[in-house]
Amino acid sequence: MSTCSKEDLHLCGDPPFSLSFSWSDTCKEGSLSVYLAIFIFAVVFTVRHVLHYFKDVKAGGTRNLGIVSHHAMLANAGRWTKVTRWLSKTLEEIFVKPFIPPSVGWFIFLYFGSWFLITIPMALTRIREKRWAFKMLTLHGLPNSLSSLFGCASVDLTSINYTDALDGPHQEDELQQDYFKEVDFLFTCHLTLATLWLLIGCVQILLSQPFWSTDVNFRRRWHRPFGQWVALPSLCGHIFMAITMALKNPVKQHWSIQIMYLSFIVQALERTYKGVGYAIKAKVAREDGNEKKSKEFTKRHKVKMVTNYIWTTFGSGAIRLASWILWCIGKFFPFETRIKLDRGECQTYAKELGSEFVGQADQCLPSVFHNLFLTLLLLNWVEWIFFCVLEQDGEAHPADKKEVKVRVQNYAMVLVIHVTLLILFPGSHDVVVLFAIFLSAIAGTPYFSQFIASIIKESSSTEPSDNDIQILANDNKIRKYLVLVYGEYDADVGTGMLSRADKTD
Repeated sequence: MSTCSKEDLHLCGDPPFSLSFSWSDTCKEGSLSVYLAIFIFAVVFTVRHVLHYFKDVKAGGTRNLGIVSHHAMLANAGRWTKVTRWLSKTLEEIFVKPFIPPSVGWFIFLYFGSWFLITIPMALTRIREKRWAFKMLTLHGLPNSLSSLFGCASVDLTSINYTDALDGPHQEDELQQDYFKEVDFLFTCHLTLATLWLLIGCVQILLSQPFWSTDVNFRRRWHRPFGQWVALPSLCGHIFMAITMALKNPVKQHWSIQIMYLSFIVQALERTYKGVGYAIKAKVAREDGNEKKSKEFTKRHKVKMVTNYIWTTFGSGAIRLASWILWCIGKFFPFETRIKLDRGECQTYAKELGSEFVGQADQCLPSVFHNLFLTLLLLNWVEWIFFCVLEQDGEAHPADKKEVKVRVQNYAMVLVIHVTLLILFPGSHDVVVLFAIFLSAIAGTPYFSQFIASIIKESSSTEPSDNDIQILANDNKIRKYLVLVYGEYDADVGTGMLSRADKTD
């Protein structure tokens, strides 16, 4: 690590990777590993698209069905509605549909496995090296190893240094020793409870899935008591520790970031309350003999608790995946720009930037926000995939996926505004970031997304008329699509016409 200071940032950090594609440059400086990571991602992305295409063709061209019916529904729409609907449809075709697993069980299993592999290196680093740091062994280990096989330089896999070695020479500094002890205690509790919830939440959801038993009552006998006595206490412990971390703020993050974390916790508590409430209502309805209501409440319980699982485990995977992406991008920029993108670089050089101890984030507001913002986009991507899984199983409610789509559109507008303001006011990063945090908090609020979705619904004329429905329903496949998206239709036997049975979303 070079000697540098806040006044001489150009002396800090490693020099940026060149954008030259010459073998000697990429091999010597270590940028080959980053190019290999991009290549691996491109291969996986392409393969998933090819598999999705052939699966679609084998299924009888449902891709074309979706486009035809979608275009028919946009026939009378306004220009802005056409643009937003086309954009959401395109995003779904490119980034969501190729990654849809066959069932909710597979979705949860893949989600847990990926996030567990991403987060476990942090625990291993604490055990083996006696320090807190995020090492990207899972995310960048393969590209690094391939680079070494070619005889080229590899890159340091440490993204964020939260502390120095806990038994290092700093022990003579009593103030720093106390600080590292506090970080060690809080991080140990937080990582332990978060990993337990990641595992227990996965087991709880899988217990309700039919892959291990087709007997609903048998699954229920395992799912309900495990949820009451194991999963719910584990979730409460994880949320309690998250509140403690947000309030104690061991790495000294900006107050606006604390508020963002606390807002996530409030939303988690709300989802938990509603999810448990739906489970109770389902049980009461079943005891009253109302099986239809019981099934509806059970579906709502499932949606709330799975989305809660996704959003309460983002610290185990999504935020680390975002760190890796920004870390790779930051390698090609000078240090002054890198610390605005990569929170790992900023927190690693925290003392040189003016913080009291290494790992603190009080000088890293822009990079911490960029990391959180990308995390939010990744979480919405995962949630979008989940609702598509429900949709293919015929369990989705259109309003759920619509809310995610609206939220993504909101974040896209925030991103455009944020980048524009950064260009117009290059010397006011912190002020621009604070404004972006304010906009992100509003854009990500469920009530705001639901409000915007209702405005779009009321202001657009994209819902098909009864005549459009009759024409589209002549094809049985198209009728199935309409039923999936808009709900069941009633048939008039005398006229052979179809009318909407449920006009609500």
